[in-house]
Amino acid sequence: ASTSTAAARAGINRAPPEPRRQAPDAADARAMEVNRIFSAEQIVVSPELPGILKDYSKALIRENPDDIYAFSAEYFRQKAGVGGEPLYEMTKDARGNAPTEGV
Repeated sequence: ASTSTAAARAGINRAPPEPRRQAPDAADARAMEVNRIFSAEQIVVSPELPGILKDYSKALIRENPDDIYAFSAEYFRQKAGVGGEPLYEMTKDARGNAPTEGV
């Protein structure tokens, strides 16, 4: 027997098995069918979204945080004007200025 055949029988160089996926139930299948998008014309985007994403992307690049999720949560918390404990200490605020006290 060749080396590659012996390795295959021994399980060497074999790809790991695919994870088992739970089959969607009938309700999930109907919901996916109803929400299926067939063309770009079906996608409705708020006219504000491109500007929001541009400002967010610039702030993210400027800050270069270690924890993108915490930064993002704090960024949008500040943008929404929601009070509370900071989720991330920004070195700059969403406008690129030095942070202000009590924000």
